[in-house]
Amino acid sequence: RLHTMLGDDLWPDRLHLADEMDRLDDGGLEWLDSAIDRLDDVALIIIDTLKRVRPHPRGSGRRLYDEDYEALAALTDLANRRNVTILVVHHTRERASDDWLDSVSGSRGLTAAVDTIVAVTRGRADAQAVMKVAGRDIPEAEWAFLIDWEHLTWTLQGEAGLYVVDDERLDVIDLFHHERLKAVTPG
Repeated sequence: RLHTMLGDDLWPDRLHLADEMDRLDDGGLEWLDSAIDRLDDVALIIIDTLKRVRPHPRGSGRRLYDEDYEALAALTDLANRRNVTILVVHHTRERASDDWLDSVSGSRGLTAAVDTIVAVTRGRADAQAVMKVAGRDIPEAEWAFLIDWEHLTWTLQGEAGLYVVDDERLDVIDLFHHERLKAVTPG
């Protein structure tokens, strides 16, 4: 993937990759904390995915909300204490919801434990994606992106409302086009 994105260029000196990490409750949290000390000027940590590092369930009788909240609260605390951004990749549900925050798989405990939630939606073969963002310190926003499949890079188009044409808008465009054709057709 890096070769596809960078070609023959070297990857950035400050990019460090780890392909294994223990679960957060099995030493993973301590490993991250010490990695921040070992590496120079850490600004961003990406964990892909939450499922791989999520603490083991603590037993029956616990509320799902509590389990979900605790799964991310320790990472939020570490990020705040060490002044780094920790981005945790997680999955969304397939079913639609009136509130996009409900698309995050799991309970609201996951979204309550973090400072910012970002959800990216894209059709399986679509080159356009929409990123929805909400957070404690930022206004909610929706941004449209285009993927360059050849280089595996994303380009920001702008506010999603200006670039994304949903089914309802397509219907209006089709109706306008149809009525306009009728108005200029002889007879």
